[in-house]
Amino acid sequence: MKAGDLIFVRPHSFIGKCVRFLMGGEFSHVCMAISSTKVFEAQKGFGSRITEIYFDDYEVIPMNLTYEERYKLVLYIQTSDVLGRDYDITEVLGWIFQSTVTKIYSKLNLNIVGRFDNPKNFICLEAITYCYREGLGIELSNKHESLITFEDLLNNPHRL
Repeated sequence: MKAGDLIFVRPHSFIGKCVRFLMGGEFSHVCMAISSTKVFEAQKGFGSRITEIYFDDYEVIPMNLTYEERYKLVLYIQTSDVLGRDYDITEVLGWIFQSTVTKIYSKLNLNIVGRFDNPKNFICLEAITYCYREGLGIELSNKHESLITFEDLLNNPHRL
């Protein structure tokens, strides 16, 4: 695992399993490696932070980055305003509402999540895409940050 690699976490908690169910797929959280033992993440209750790896069921997706890009990304995270941002719980509630309504009324094509997005706060998906875009100029998805899914990041064109 190298700085900049993406780490997708499988859920074991009730909330994590709800996130997985509503968003589809097998993961409920994503973070980015800062080193072989530390990650950058946005987590409910903590906001955006650098922390030791604390989960045990995850998959590392290596990213196609040069040594210089990996260094630049870590430096951006450490020196910009991305650390300490609040977790965007209202956006999560928007995801829950939209997912629930579209599962019940499958013919509806709702796109309301962006209305719940606070651009000063992060959810895990946003934190990663924001740092790649602002720190390296790399877009991991062509969607707006508030609409990106785990599947979008898993299929990004910059993975090895």
